[in-house]
Amino acid sequence: MVGSRHHGRYERITGLRLPHQMADGTFTANKSRTVQVDAATLRALLLDDDDRHDLLGVMSDCKSKPGTKVPLFAIGDGGKDGSARIEVSEVGEGKAKVTIQHAKLATSEDVERWKFFWDDWLSALSVDD
Repeated sequence: MVGSRHHGRYERITGLRLPHQMADGTFTANKSRTVQVDAATLRALLLDDDDRHDLLGVMSDCKSKPGTKVPLFAIGDGGKDGSARIEVSEVGEGKAKVTIQHAKLATSEDVERWKFFWDDWLSALSVDD
């Protein structure tokens, strides 16, 4: 019997599941990077509806309770583009590690599209004005 911890890997190796595919059939894209931005400022921008829209450039709704360490956002109109957990951790003065787990994507093509989106977004955060 395959242990539950390795079950997903077994399914991918045997072709029962595609890369990035979860047991429910949806897909997940992950990105992380250390960026030149103040962690507290970035967290505040993400939690404010207007600032978050300006910052991300896509429709999103915060689905987490205030004070949640890793907030969850529905992405797209009504969450049609899945949901993203965005963790912002301070790693030094003016630096933050941003980790994004974008889940509930419909296809493997969506994974590539959103990985590209998040990569560009993380790159833009590091650009000095």
